[in-house]
Amino acid sequence: MATYSTSEKTRQAFIKATGELAAERGFSDISIRLIAERAGENISGIHYHFGSKEKLFEEVVRAATKKHRENPSSKIFQSFQNELNTPKGQSKALKAVIHGFIVAVFSPKNPWWHSYIPYQIMQSENPLQKILKEEIITPDVTAIREFVKRVKPEFGNEKVMLYTKIIQGSIIMHTHDIEDGLLGSGRKYSLEYLQELERVTIRQNQFLLGLPFL
Repeated sequence: MATYSTSEKTRQAFIKATGELAAERGFSDISIRLIAERAGENISGIHYHFGSKEKLFEEVVRAATKKHRENPSSKIFQSFQNELNTPKGQSKALKAVIHGFIVAVFSPKNPWWHSYIPYQIMQSENPLQKILKEEIITPDVTAIREFVKRVKPEFGNEKVMLYTKIIQGSIIMHTHDIEDGLLGSGRKYSLEYLQELERVTIRQNQFLLGLPFL
């Protein structure tokens, strides 16, 4: 009988292989045979560890979004709750949310395929979208919309949504379709690039919302 450590190693090998393939091809274009070959494991192991290919896909989505689920925008805003009535506090909260979003999606500690998975899921309607929307997108959009309303109570719903999308947009657009020359051999942005992305995104949104530069 396999030990727990061996069993978990096999399970993680399947998740890693599936994540890489999904990032490269999209979920709809990968078979269990291809997954098993990439993982270097037997096909039967997928059913043993996950029950089905669909359940394996769900585990991949949750692995790729784990950091964001652990530290969502709502949690970050909540940590500034006592300061959100002042422009300075609002600016600090905005900085923290943008930083948290970039770290969750592009952290050098994450496997390269993590940042590609949400993009691939959103390209066409599929069952995985429900997980992504319910656990990540909807809570995040709600938290940022509430923040924008607090900063700009005079905004109507359409303008609130516009500014919400602007806050998220410049980060989301970096999750796929990047020039090969911009990425290293590990298919990741450099730390310097991410730091500049964060700085520019923060400064842009502070300006648009009329918040002080901190």
